[in-house]
Amino acid sequence: MRRLTTCLLVSCFLSVQAQVLQEEINLEEFAERLFQLQDADVNYEDIYESLLLLYTNPINLNQASSEQLFSLYLLSPAQVTSLLRHREANGDLVSIYELQSIEHFDLLTIEQLLPFVTVEVRQESATSLFRRISTEGQRYFLFRQTRILEQQRGYNPEEENGYQGSPDKIYGRLRMFNSNDFSAGFTFEKDNGEAYNGLDQNLGFDFLSAHLLLENLGPVSRFVVGDYQLQVGQGLIFGAGFNPGKGAETVNTVKRNTLGIRPYTSVLESGFFRGAAGTFALDKFEVTGLFSLLDQDGNVQTDTLADDGFQEFISSIQSSGLHRTTTERLAKDQVQEVAFGGTATYKPNRRTMVGISALVSNYNTPLQRSDAPYNTFEFSGTRNDVVGGFGSYQLYNFNFFGEFA
Repeated sequence: MRRLTTCLLVSCFLSVQAQVLQEEINLEEFAERLFQLQDADVNYEDIYESLLLLYTNPINLNQASSEQLFSLYLLSPAQVTSLLRHREANGDLVSIYELQSIEHFDLLTIEQLLPFVTVEVRQESATSLFRRISTEGQRYFLFRQTRILEQQRGYNPEEENGYQGSPDKIYGRLRMFNSNDFSAGFTFEKDNGEAYNGLDQNLGFDFLSAHLLLENLGPVSRFVVGDYQLQVGQGLIFGAGFNPGKGAETVNTVKRNTLGIRPYTSVLESGFFRGAAGTFALDKFEVTGLFSLLDQDGNVQTDTLADDGFQEFISSIQSSGLHRTTTERLAKDQVQEVAFGGTATYKPNRRTMVGISALVSNYNTPLQRSDAPYNTFEFSGTRNDVVGGFGSYQLYNFNFFGEFA
């Protein structure tokens, strides 16, 4: 089918004195080499967009934290540790070529890093937060409209359970951020077939998301309000962002790194928290607490054989985010999820990390799954409590890591 796509990317950058060595790169070919075995459950559109944003907004190696370095999915734990030690011992890097003198860095790794990193002079700012957001850091606005030109089946609201909206898919994102300082963003989206509801509901769009993340506020290393995720351990309890899962690398494609609180900027309408969270740094300890109040999709059903006569329940929480038909629209935001929990991490050194995590989720409508073998160990009811532990240890080129829950 022919597809019409309109994409607008507007970026604004602060003028700084810096050394930038950026090579031309085909992002699609790069992603295919890095993640050779594609997974049908992964949204690769978000991956390509993330690579594009890294390409247009390279990470400053002189300011990047271990979490930011791991988020590149190109560096092993040994390489991240070596880079941070080199910075501590010798100060800021003066040239991108200095990477060749750092232990565990080979030419292939450096070649892959070049399009996504830069070396810049650290700049301390004493201005107010509002002024920093409005004048400093990097800002971009991304808008994309997609439509298949041929007439498709289902786009007739007069038909039974026909799509209520146009074939256009509209997506936009505004974000302002500064490394190790702040991140503020706003995202809107309407899927193909969804109706544009007008100004009386979600500004007309089916999905809206926003966040404000602040970092390095004294003992509070990170605080976020709005939509966010947590990446802790191997993702059994708190999982965020993209995990390659498959590929040529042995450790990097299997091990997930503890990145902590991350702002949520995707348009997937599930798998995130909506509320507030904060991380407190206490010497070698880090403690994170969170609270979330999020409406989820679900078809509310009635059990006429219940003891009280009529008991409402849902058989599953829907994660597709599609609200095209009357049935899909009736399922939107029918289940309220209240979640709270947190993590505690101990890092005696860069090679060792242990921690515990817990999450309590409450639903206003009971979850009653069908009596099928694949649901034997699935959660049912109105409350789900999960606790677990995780850890990692690096000994030379050996990596030991795991999580239980």
